[in-house]
Amino acid sequence: MTAVQSCKGCGKLFPFLPRGLCADCIDVREERFQTVREWLRDNRGASIIAACQATGVEERLVAEFIREGRLEFSGPTESAKDLQAREALRAKLVAEMSASQADASTSTSAPRRGMNVRR
Repeated sequence: MTAVQSCKGCGKLFPFLPRGLCADCIDVREERFQTVREWLRDNRGASIIAACQATGVEERLVAEFIREGRLEFSGPTESAKDLQAREALRAKLVAEMSASQADASTSTSAPRRGMNVRR
């Protein structure tokens, strides 16, 4: 006697398959994957949300394709302008931190009550 289970996709009973989906749902899932893959070939670097809106495939399903390794998430790319702005901000913050540490080391105020002070 073969094991029978309920499909996670449509709920109908079918002979046991490791994925937990019936053959019909596996076919539908594969069609959706092909739709997203074809759309991404024409729109490289698009977000998950854009792919879902353009193809009509659920965001959850696209995320599953990424987790399975069938699709690759490349994430947003940074332009040279973004990198320069980030480096300038980092340099400014380092300078401010250095100045505040220098000020803190020269002041000899008494420690506040109830606080531990390392020397």
